[in-house]
Amino acid sequence: MKNPFLYGKVVSGEHFIDRERELAELEAHVEAGRSVILYSSRGMGKTSLVEEFFRRTEGKYTSILIDLFGIQSREALARELVGKVAKKVYGTFERMRKGLQDFLRGLRVDMVLTPGGEVRFELLRTPTEEDLAQVLDLPEKVAEEKGLRMVIAFDEFQEIRNLDGEAMEKLMRSRFQHHRRVTYLFTGSRRHLLDEIFSEERRAFYRFGEPMELGPIPGEEFAKYIEEGFRRTGGRISGAAIAHILDLTGGHPSFTQQLCYELWFLSKRVDDEAAVEKAVENVILHERIHYFGIWENLTPLQRRLLEGLAKEEVGPYSQEFISKYGLRSPAHVRRGLELLEKRGLVERGKILDVFFREWIRRGLP
Repeated sequence: MKNPFLYGKVVSGEHFIDRERELAELEAHVEAGRSVILYSSRGMGKTSLVEEFFRRTEGKYTSILIDLFGIQSREALARELVGKVAKKVYGTFERMRKGLQDFLRGLRVDMVLTPGGEVRFELLRTPTEEDLAQVLDLPEKVAEEKGLRMVIAFDEFQEIRNLDGEAMEKLMRSRFQHHRRVTYLFTGSRRHLLDEIFSEERRAFYRFGEPMELGPIPGEEFAKYIEEGFRRTGGRISGAAIAHILDLTGGHPSFTQQLCYELWFLSKRVDDEAAVEKAVENVILHERIHYFGIWENLTPLQRRLLEGLAKEEVGPYSQEFISKYGLRSPAHVRRGLELLEKRGLVERGKILDVFFREWIRRGLP
């Protein structure tokens, strides 16, 4: 029987849990033509939220997702944007060719139909600043021609720093601020980097959109989902076991799904917390080589700080914490936390990966 719990991938439909308030807020902003900056730590479900929003508003908006995480150059970004817009709006090979000729007169785009029926786009020269401006204006011009409302989501937008960073931000802002038929969503999992882009007054995207933060899923909704997952596949799980799961994961979508995925394989009938603890140990066993790799590249200060964060209830700036872990001063702690945050291990004084936290807390097995 297929495991009812999914993690590590974008989900929609029946696997999408709650988020009704966030979906309503997102639609209100888009309806008003306000761009949105969506913050969340990795695995919190921001891409799933965007995809579910696209699914529910299909027909009302023409929606496109651009993942910046795998884009390594401005040329690649231009190619991705041109291709996504052309395929979404025009559909057939000939319509795409004509549409691009109408709107990208200065930039030659080669279209190749592969044996598998896919259309591949290539730019025939390295795009100039003027070419890139044309590409960035393409969605607005197409939407105006077709009478569409368009939504374009840039996932992991903090990766724009790898594409000439602030220069690209300035070019994008200079075009996007004039668009009336296209609304933009900017999502990211590195909050401090997104803050720099959208909250620093000197940056081009300063206060460009409405900030939204995606947090954990409420316990009541997640509990229903977990119970239903076991019941639907012929099993059962006790309320105490569910409470222990959510206490460990804090309602983090990906980590909760991962733990339930492991637990379901161990037993379809879970009556107490012991099975949950065994599932946690199994997850840690699977992940420990990855965790050792992280640990080996940390300084002694960073290791002591992470150990304290994993084991202590008191805050890291307390004298008790500083003294116990040999951290010298609050300034020392602050600097250590900043470095760990830049590495994506910590946010707001908490270890982001709950199983990494448990690996540390349980003695680095």
